Amino acid sequence: MQSFSTIRLKSGATDHVGKSAERLQRVIRQLEDGLHSHDYTRLITPLIEEVGGREQIRMDFTTSVARALSERGREQYKKVFYSGSVFQPEEKFQVGFEERGDIDEKKAISLAVELVEELTGKKVTLSIGDAGLIEQLLAAHVKDHHLREQVTEMLRQRNVIELKRVAKQLGDPLLGKLPILFGREGAELILPHVDEERLNQVIALADDLQADLDFGQMGLQNYYDGVTVHGFIDGVPEPVLIGGRYDRLYEQFGQEQRAFGIGFSVERLAEVL
Repeated sequence: MQSFSTIRLKSGATDHVGKSAERLQRVIRQLEDGLHSHDYTRLITPLIEEVGGREQIRMDFTTSVARALSERGREQYKKVFYSGSVFQPEEKFQVGFEERGDIDEKKAISLAVELVEELTGKKVTLSIGDAGLIEQLLAAHVKDHHLREQVTEMLRQRNVIELKRVAKQLGDPLLGKLPILFGREGAELILPHVDEERLNQVIALADDLQADLDFGQMGLQNYYDGVTVHGFIDGVPEPVLIGGRYDRLYEQFGQEQRAFGIGFSVERLAEVL
């Protein structure tokens, strides 16, 4: 018989058994049931896909969803939800939903908040940003394309030290302030460098949702190109929901689509149950 004695748990991975497993399953079931009750269709995508001709284990759901919904004959699916594992590089459980076409961002974000509050009994605090506005600002302030990509990634990671270094190098103090541009004061600072109408729309959305404005919030993935949203609850230092607009992602699959989605961190939500 083949020997299995060398099987080991991968570094950073965790087994879940008993109450720990039950809490995770409760989060997954309740989020799935809530999304199904709001007319989202379940979508299951493979754990392994081909990327550039090479097999790759799933690192992100949104790209897989966009690929799947761009297949011919699936035009009718405008609202879907998913659940499963992603590897970043550790395995994490996610439940989330995606919309394309006519999108009501306020309604979608409000639904995400409602689901988390019903599950945890805790109030969700939101922060709203717009990756597209910051792209406009960076295009005006960082002319070198390669350096602009680096600055964008620094901002995505909230790398204040490196951003201040680049700001000093370029003689542009605004760049060093980007990770800490909050509220109306932040809006006033970026206003001369971005589209005013779009900025006002973001402010209005934040006001409607009673959310904080965070203009350093680019989203964790580089496909975000519009509104971004993070949601927090007491007792969990990291966001329990993350999402935003990513219209340009569908262009890579030959489609023009408005697209918006939010993913929930199952492990972080399970911590407070």
